[in-house]
Amino acid sequence: MARANEAFEAGDYRAAAVDARAVLKNDSRNLEARLLLARSALEFGDGASAEKEFRRAVDLGVALDDVGIELARSLGMQRKNRELLDEFPTEALPPAVRPELYLLRGTAQRELGETEAAIQSLEEAVRLDSSLVGARIVLLGIAMDEGELTNASMMLEQLRVDAADDVSLWMLSARYQLISQDTDAAIADYSRALELARASGPRSQTLAPLYGLFDVELGTEQVDAARSRLAELKEIAPDLPGTTLREAKIAFLEEDWETAKPLLQQTLKQADSPVAKELLGFVHYKLGEFAQADMMLSSVVGPDVGSSESVLVLAEVRRQLNRPEPVIDTLIPVLEGSENPETLSSAMRITLASGSIEDSVRVAETNAQRFPDNALLQLDLATAYAAAGRLQDADAVLGRLESVGEASVQLRRNALLALTQMRSNELDAASVTAATLAKDFPEEPLAQMLAGDIAFDQGNFELAKTRFEAAASLAPEDPVPVKNLARVAAAQGDFDTAGNLLERALTLLPDDVGAYVGLSQIALRSGDRDSAIQWLERALQADPGAARVARELARQKIANGNMASARTTIVSAMQSAPNDTSLAMLLGEISLANGEVDDAIEQFGAVVGMDETLPDGYRGLAIAYLADGRDDQARTVLRRAGRRGASDVRSDMMLAMLNVRGAEYGQAQRLVDTWMEQEPTADSPYVVQGEIYMAREELARASQSFEEGWSRRKSWNTAARHAVAGLRGELGDPMALAAEFSESAPDHLPSKVLLAQGHQALGNPARAIPYYERALSLEPGNAGLRNNYAWALFETGDSRALEQARQAYAANDGPAIADTLGWILAREGNVQEALPLLQSAHERVPENSEIAWHLAFATAENGDTARARQLLDQALSRGDAFTGRSEAQALRERL
Repeated sequence: MARANEAFEAGDYRAAAVDARAVLKNDSRNLEARLLLARSALEFGDGASAEKEFRRAVDLGVALDDVGIELARSLGMQRKNRELLDEFPTEALPPAVRPELYLLRGTAQRELGETEAAIQSLEEAVRLDSSLVGARIVLLGIAMDEGELTNASMMLEQLRVDAADDVSLWMLSARYQLISQDTDAAIADYSRALELARASGPRSQTLAPLYGLFDVELGTEQVDAARSRLAELKEIAPDLPGTTLREAKIAFLEEDWETAKPLLQQTLKQADSPVAKELLGFVHYKLGEFAQADMMLSSVVGPDVGSSESVLVLAEVRRQLNRPEPVIDTLIPVLEGSENPETLSSAMRITLASGSIEDSVRVAETNAQRFPDNALLQLDLATAYAAAGRLQDADAVLGRLESVGEASVQLRRNALLALTQMRSNELDAASVTAATLAKDFPEEPLAQMLAGDIAFDQGNFELAKTRFEAAASLAPEDPVPVKNLARVAAAQGDFDTAGNLLERALTLLPDDVGAYVGLSQIALRSGDRDSAIQWLERALQADPGAARVARELARQKIANGNMASARTTIVSAMQSAPNDTSLAMLLGEISLANGEVDDAIEQFGAVVGMDETLPDGYRGLAIAYLADGRDDQARTVLRRAGRRGASDVRSDMMLAMLNVRGAEYGQAQRLVDTWMEQEPTADSPYVVQGEIYMAREELARASQSFEEGWSRRKSWNTAARHAVAGLRGELGDPMALAAEFSESAPDHLPSKVLLAQGHQALGNPARAIPYYERALSLEPGNAGLRNNYAWALFETGDSRALEQARQAYAANDGPAIADTLGWILAREGNVQEALPLLQSAHERVPENSEIAWHLAFATAENGDTARARQLLDQALSRGDAFTGRSEAQALRERL
């Protein structure tokens, strides 16, 4: 016990506690040891242990008056503020300790937000004992909390004299200097606090001054000094939340997101830190983990909380996630509360990028009205007007900025002016503005880039190349001019150069999504879809949240027939963009292509649920119902789209076609008339008009309508329907449009087949033969095509007919193909080989008059006239027209 007392007096509280515990082990009721253990814990800062030991001492008979103030201190140390106030009212302890009790109560009341009561308690403490600097220091903190800086300044001046050795005073003084924006003085005060803490107590007391110094030095970009503070913090308390948070801040500053992320997660496991949540939200955003970023930033952003930067990043995250609520809803705290024009400008740009043009105009107008003299916000207003197509309004705003002398303003103003002139189709004026911009700002890459863009749009590729090369020389580390040079090379057909330039862009900015997409487009132009898919996969790896890239990758996989992989791509992309209707549409299209009609109906229904104003969703749902043979449901869906204002020309023309199929020609015609008036350049109303005429057997008028549609858009469907109408009505040149389409699409198989069969039907087998040959080069294994080709050769007397017929029969022994081979053999005199082929064909389709005639001919040639007469009577009695009917009639008469 004597050694414990000695250690306590010497300030070695750990040693005192060890010996006091040894005494208590042998004598648990030793009050002297119990009190020494409690007081050692109190001095060491262990409030919980101190409270426990003081309460045991009271239970053992120590008077509360003797230890009450120390017990109250232990409660205050643990921030058991309400318990302290309830257990120790002001009259609970002797007068001698009441000044300190008022101090403890005032401190507790301040932490509980009871400011007025706290001030009364602290002032009473000072009244009772003017030397109680602790109470004055807490009053100083309250004055600073309340923004009473003049009062705080006077209090500080006196306290720096009266409490020159108090660490908490210098911490408050440093805070005052920061409020006064005197960072040098703040560093000096934190340094003084650190010096006192090092001299007067355990190393743990140095944490607060070190944290303060780190924060000021990092905030003033004294990064090396901040690193030295961090090194000391990690030595003293490496696992404390305050240390891990500051280590994360250094990693964040260095853009080392992978290091910052686990440090911030560790911090949040130990403490609910809004700062750590905000930083972790930023890190998730930088890593493309948008859902996690949304969760973190949502927890620190609200109507009255959250920094402007947090609100802006959260809005951008939600834009990337394609959340259903408008981005502007997230930005309201900034738009209504910020007085910073640059922050307001950022909010407008995010709103514009979200695709909500109307909202962006409203935001830009509000910002410009609040700060009418701010050129940045006026330029934003012009940008929003231009995006909304209000080009005259944009020009008016830009005109008001003409006299602003600031070079950066003029650069952006003239760039916008050139763009609005381009959109107004004032190409010459835009070219002049861009050329002037490049001349006035020869050292600005943006000016050169814009001039290059306009030259490119005008088809002046050499001038565009010159401008982009100038921009590249001005900004050699910027990949954008290099990508634009690749665009020029691709436009000139030099795809090798374009590819090399895009790969060079990737050396400047690894994982540049735009460069990967450009390389995929070049691969597609050269017909290498596999390489295109690989480039798109790399683009998606670089930006997993790029829904646009995911959509294109899925489309290419679909075109490659890899439906399962396309579906995986879409499902993965929808995890970060769950409300992306384009991705959901593709998912429905894949299900439809796989014959999974129920799944397709569900998926297109989900698209309609996401956006009831999107025509594509209704149209996809209608197509799925049609695939399931549910025409009535398809018609209902398309009508519902019209009632909700979600129909477009394609949807309404699909509905019109369903009306045609249901013989509801009047309803179909009304839809056609409406869209012919609303969109006179659209082709589909004329195509549907043609279908109405076809249904009414007005084939000449149908053909004319299809020609009208063709003049607006040269689609294969229009050409094919024109051919059908012409063939049925025996009109002019029914194959003209199909031939024109075929020339523009040399690898389009259906057009070759239609032209071949059409010319054959018109009695021009010689004109059919080249189309059959091209079709077979595209699909050599098609036995039906080869059979028809053999027939055309036979009709023209070409000796190749028999060999082609044999090849077709070897691939497929169907009745039509067996009939062709048998007929050619019979005509060439090989009756014995022909008969079994023709007999087999007739047995499988006995109602086919032409096959019966062919068999009759071969049977007659073989000498069986009775059987031949029987077959001819069957064929001729049906009354149907078939090729060779007149010859069959003549043979019957001879027999």
